[in-house]
Amino acid sequence: MFVCWVSAAPSFYIAMSAMRVIDWSGMMLGVMTFVAGYVFLDFKSSKWQFRRSKPVRYALRTTYIIRILISVIFPAALFVDMMCGMLSSFVLYPFGFKAGGDLPFIAIYLWTLSQGLVLNAVIAIVWTVLFVIYSLALSPETSS
Repeated sequence: MFVCWVSAAPSFYIAMSAMRVIDWSGMMLGVMTFVAGYVFLDFKSSKWQFRRSKPVRYALRTTYIIRILISVIFPAALFVDMMCGMLSSFVLYPFGFKAGGDLPFIAIYLWTLSQGLVLNAVIAIVWTVLFVIYSLALSPETSS
């Protein structure tokens, strides 16, 4: 839950300058959707044997730390957030959701979900790379 809110901070910062306060509810609901999803998935998968392995745990922990650090380092946070926002615009544009102007609640909510999905795809790639590195580093063949 903490990672979701810290990760959402740059988006809120950008949105404060571009959106009316009344439109923030769509963003907040989108972030809450991700928080609920992460908490649910974490709870459901915490007992899985796969999640208990060292490479998985280390890769998850490292990925979360990297994500939090990127969120609090101001220029990096804005760059990552804006890039994911631009990619999500390509996802939503065919459905008639265009950036700018007065967007309805549902458009802001879907934009937030889309941006979160793009960002989570990037995070999944980072996790996968770290998992492979940790798996190789912690394999029994390399430790002997």
